[in-house]
Amino acid sequence: MRVSTMSPDELIDAILDAVAELTPAQRRQLQRRLAVAGLLVPETLATDQQRLHAAPALGNKIKQTRAAKPVAPALSDDAGAPQTSFVKPAATTAQEHPQQSRAAKSTSSFLSALPPVPISPAPVERLPADRSAGHAQSEQGNMRRPKSDRAAPYRSPISGKVVVGSPLHTEAKAADPHLMPPLPGQAPERPLILVVERGSYMLRWPGEAPQRVRLTFRAHVTEQEAFYDTLIGVLETVAQRLHDIKADPHTARLDIRCADLLFVQQVRGEIPCEDITLRVRRTHALKLLDHFLEWRIVHQA
Repeated sequence: MRVSTMSPDELIDAILDAVAELTPAQRRQLQRRLAVAGLLVPETLATDQQRLHAAPALGNKIKQTRAAKPVAPALSDDAGAPQTSFVKPAATTAQEHPQQSRAAKSTSSFLSALPPVPISPAPVERLPADRSAGHAQSEQGNMRRPKSDRAAPYRSPISGKVVVGSPLHTEAKAADPHLMPPLPGQAPERPLILVVERGSYMLRWPGEAPQRVRLTFRAHVTEQEAFYDTLIGVLETVAQRLHDIKADPHTARLDIRCADLLFVQQVRGEIPCEDITLRVRRTHALKLLDHFLEWRIVHQA
């Protein structure tokens, strides 16, 4: 606001316009600051004392002012004729109501002595503390991913098992004189041999005949997905049998063999899994393998 180039009446109009744009809360704040600064001094108006004598005098003065006011000439339609500027309503009001003009001038002097009132912006909603910038970016990244690229919890597609080899506890090979029975609560001392194929596996328990099991799937799976599902299925079978004989899985050692070199390298972590479904299966299989004491997987043609 350029005060030096404005007349007193224009300054009053500008201040009133600025106050009118304030919100009720900001007006109350302005009023409190004026009161604290001692700028809201109560005025003693002439109309508040001896009203019967002051009011008629003010009325006569207003009539005299209106009679002495010159009439503005009408605008000319000619383009070259001089045109008079419009008269501001605020100036006319000040001439017609001198008491209100004096009160406005007094208020303007009070406002001019005040420092500018800072207007605080609207409150901005903050995110919770646990949602950091990195977490928000991670969520945005997940939202931008296609539906097929979103990681989902593993759900086994295996719907059934069919034993095609010798069942357990039957027709075991000749007793090995060096084979010792496991201690109570422990797995066999020798490693458990797991031969993983695409949709079937063979489990060789120490001292027992090997058992071959074929799996059935409720949905279509790819060749690599079938290898992972078969590995997960045989690991769950071994864990369940150890639980049945009350043996601790952390005492068992697994010797896993598979003819698919790509699958073996992926489980070892030598090559990455490009497909999200394979990564989910590999993560679940590694969690199951962590329950055992030792394990290895080798390529067997």
